[in-house]
Amino acid sequence: FQYDGGGTLITDSGIPTLLMEDEATNEYLNSDVLATQSNSTTANVYTISFYGTGTVTLSGAYVGSLVGTGVGDRVSLTFTSTLATLTSTITGSVTKGQLEVGTFATSYIPTTTAIRTRLGESCNDGGSVDSINSAEGILYANIAPLGVDSSKRAISLNGGNDSDRLIIRYTSNNQIQVIFRAGSFNVVNQVIALSNPLDFNQIAVSYKLNEFIIVVNGVQIGSTITSGAVFGTTVNSIDFEEYNGLDKFRGKVLKLEYYDNAAETIAQLQTLTTR
Repeated sequence: FQYDGGGTLITDSGIPTLLMEDEATNEYLNSDVLATQSNSTTANVYTISFYGTGTVTLSGAYVGSLVGTGVGDRVSLTFTSTLATLTSTITGSVTKGQLEVGTFATSYIPTTTAIRTRLGESCNDGGSVDSINSAEGILYANIAPLGVDSSKRAISLNGGNDSDRLIIRYTSNNQIQVIFRAGSFNVVNQVIALSNPLDFNQIAVSYKLNEFIIVVNGVQIGSTITSGAVFGTTVNSIDFEEYNGLDKFRGKVLKLEYYDNAAETIAQLQTLTTR
């Protein structure tokens, strides 16, 4: 599934997809068939998007334009606005228009005579706590970022505290960082330079007492760690964020898998990450 910060079950080529999104507001009015209008904007990053073959020409708080490419195509433009009035001049066919704060277009929020906000969404109880093994296991992810993003975006195996957690996250420059924290001590803190960071990459992390292995796209990263403790407390949750709700994962997830036994060989992890 794809998590770009809130939950609508959709399908793409017959493949079930779960889309969860953060809260977002469409500031355009009568958005189904958009007409020329003006909106008050703050000094912030905004994204406009629409379907159709027409053009939205922006003036005032930002100067630029976005040209449609087809009735069934959604186009978008991200820009930094000033604290002022943004005028969107509409020519041609512009449907399902959206103006929102953020660095990418979220799913369409229809409006009529007032702006409309979609509340943030989440997926809870997606698996059994009994499946998580604090002593050993494998966390595997096949993930890609939504695009260039300066924030940290984490997937974590944790027990709800700072002292024990396993994190796979994107850094501020879209590289992968793996952190294994056990008993309040960082056993592993590995940054992985990806050849194609915006593409899907497969990461598998295997942990057990005195053995920690990272494999990315079939290649072992660094050496096998042969010292250090396992989790000092029980880990019982896999979250698309840090244990404390920070660094929420905004990206695309083709697969996320957890195994309650560590790998017996590196070859197993290499096979897992080259499927």
